[in-house]
Amino acid sequence: MHAYLDESIRAREYILCAVLVSESTVAAVRQSLRGQLRGRQSRLHMAKESNETKKRLIAHVSGLNEIAAVVTITSSGRSDREARDDCLSAITAHLMGFDVRRIVVESCDQDLRDRQIVGDALAAVGRVARVEIVHHRASDEPLLWLPDIVAWAFGKSAAWKSRISRIQIHEIRI
Repeated sequence: MHAYLDESIRAREYILCAVLVSESTVAAVRQSLRGQLRGRQSRLHMAKESNETKKRLIAHVSGLNEIAAVVTITSSGRSDREARDDCLSAITAHLMGFDVRRIVVESCDQDLRDRQIVGDALAAVGRVARVEIVHHRASDEPLLWLPDIVAWAFGKSAAWKSRISRIQIHEIRI
């Protein structure tokens, strides 16, 4: 399995989502997502889409039988970095139950710290040498659009969350 990670920050919650894609379906799911681009778009990002497009994207992703998700949620009240660290650590440990061999995190100005947190979590369960950790920009890796879509719907409202109910989601509150 490969895991693709992205966050969604709400007023009261920090949400980190990992979407799991089996190695054998990575290419097909990637192609399917690229087919959702419109016009000159280089990537999908829920914060920039219309409600109709959001509904279409969620329906498309919910129809993918090849995926599952793990969502970690922590309440705010501390820095986003502290919340991210806690969520990264918890989600990494949980992903090992799915025999994840590759963790792809959306690249940002926190890559080194993210790599340290994921590496420490892997070391704690004895999996450092067996899991590849990489960072990519969402414009370069369409599979990073999946956790953006799932995390956005999950954290937005009950009505939006119900639209992703066909996806098997493991929820971890920390």
